[in-house]
Amino acid sequence: AADRGLCRLLVPRALGGLELSVTAMATVMEILSSHCFASAFSFVVHNNLAANIARNAKPDLQQRTLPGLMEGTSAGAFLLTEPQGGSDAARIETSAVKIEGGWLLNGEKAWVSNGSHTSTLSVYAQTNPDAGSRGIGCFLVDAQASGVIRGPAYELLGGHALGTCGFTFEGCEVSDDSVLVEPGK
Repeated sequence: AADRGLCRLLVPRALGGLELSVTAMATVMEILSSHCFASAFSFVVHNNLAANIARNAKPDLQQRTLPGLMEGTSAGAFLLTEPQGGSDAARIETSAVKIEGGWLLNGEKAWVSNGSHTSTLSVYAQTNPDAGSRGIGCFLVDAQASGVIRGPAYELLGGHALGTCGFTFEGCEVSDDSVLVEPGK
């Protein structure tokens, strides 16, 4: 799939991507989903993360993460949903506490598409509960980092290609340069 460009659909050409429009990507996914919806959905998640990195990450973070995502040597996942709040971003309880040189993540995420095989996690966490949704930031986290616990894959009828699972963060330290979207943005 990566050899055919399916892992770089939305990334700008200047960064090595195909720079398709969202509509063009939807057409590609429509064709793929006629054969396997779960696989197509997996590619949507992956491509949206790669596009988010291309759009929002500082150049050094782009250089660290985009090549593997576009070459298919790493898979991307988007961690928003939580057991108690579903996909309501304003109810995020996973916390990111500022520490010297970085952030300390604690919390739980559920229903993570690509989770069972991902290596690059896009984790949405609350940095300031008093700020509500304005306190939420997004952090790129290596799935093998200390303090990251990957749960077993969920049993889904017809959805095994999604590799859906949950993650727990227990004292996971990430550096300041891992911030993909700053709190409040």
